[in-house]
Amino acid sequence: MKQYIVESALRAQIDRKQYTLYDNILVHVENPLPKQVSVQNVLNKLKNSIPKHILRDLETIYIGDFKPLKDRQIDSMYLNGTIMVSNNHESEKALYNTLIHEFAHAVEEELRDFIYADGDLAREFLAKRNTLYNMLKDDYEVQKNDFININFSQEFDNFVYKTIGYDNMGVMTSNLFISPYGCTSLREYFANCFEHFFIEGHEQVAKISPAAAKKINKILSSKRK
Repeated sequence: MKQYIVESALRAQIDRKQYTLYDNILVHVENPLPKQVSVQNVLNKLKNSIPKHILRDLETIYIGDFKPLKDRQIDSMYLNGTIMVSNNHESEKALYNTLIHEFAHAVEEELRDFIYADGDLAREFLAKRNTLYNMLKDDYEVQKNDFININFSQEFDNFVYKTIGYDNMGVMTSNLFISPYGCTSLREYFANCFEHFFIEGHEQVAKISPAAAKKINKILSSKRK
């Protein structure tokens, strides 16, 4: 009987499709994740590391095999209070990191004016982009205008990802950007810093991106109603 109860509990956990984060954010698993990935473990870790008050506008997280993600060849996206995440994450760490990145976009959506209005983050980002341009201009066909555009450009992303390669970019810009994806746009720069703030800690982000670290610290310390 004891063995039956244990096995039943395990089956129920595997078959479970609905969870909550902080008791108010609904998490729906539309399609199963790999067996080694426990949604509950990931949610527990998020709850213990991300303060509830900074995710006021996040309502729902969907995990599954979603056509909009596949069509855009991305693993996740945030839109209007909802995060959509692919179920192809092979580890709890990968799912955790992805969700934190999308949490950053949820925070950014609500606090856009606070994050960007004073221009500090944009100045930091563009200074790094200018340094990157000077590093690349002698070896690649690059245009300065592409490096002063703060918005996401698929062409620029392809240049970083396919022409140079993230591994090469990671080596070249290790003291410039937290990771190569952070150079693709101002919004991704903030999200990348936010993600690694919780993964690697404040000191690493503050060392490389002090303006971003300062913004994140202020967001964490503010108790908004």
